[in-house]
Amino acid sequence: MITGKTAAKRHTKTDFEMLDTNMDLLNKLISESNLDGIQVLLFTPPARKSYISNLNKHQLSVMRSSIADIMRGKTNVEYYDFMNDSRFDDDDFKDADHLNGVGAKKLTQLLDHIILEGSR
Repeated sequence: MITGKTAAKRHTKTDFEMLDTNMDLLNKLISESNLDGIQVLLFTPPARKSYISNLNKHQLSVMRSSIADIMRGKTNVEYYDFMNDSRFDDDDFKDADHLNGVGAKKLTQLLDHIILEGSR
C-alpha cells in the first residue's frame, strides 16, 4: 500500500508555473457556466491523516488561497472541503489518498445530497 508520505511527496510541486493559467481557465469555465445558469460545485476529497500530515504546507496554503480567490464574488460556485472530514475513517480508503468502494459510495451520497438540496 502506498504510504501517506510517499503519496504526499508524489503530489508535491516544486513550482507553480501553471497556476495562473489553470486559474484563468477555471474562472472562465465558472463565468461561462454562470451565463448558462449552471451552478459549479468544487470539492477537495477526503484523505487519510497520514497523507494530510505529510502534505507540503506551502502548497496547501496556495491551494486554499486559490480556492478563496475562485470563490470571491461568484454566486454560482460552492466549495466543500472533505479533506479532514470526520465522516471518513481508515476503512473508507484503498490507500493514503484514494477512497475504496465504501468510501466512494459515502462521498457520492454526500455530494448527491448537496446537489439535490441545492436544486430545490
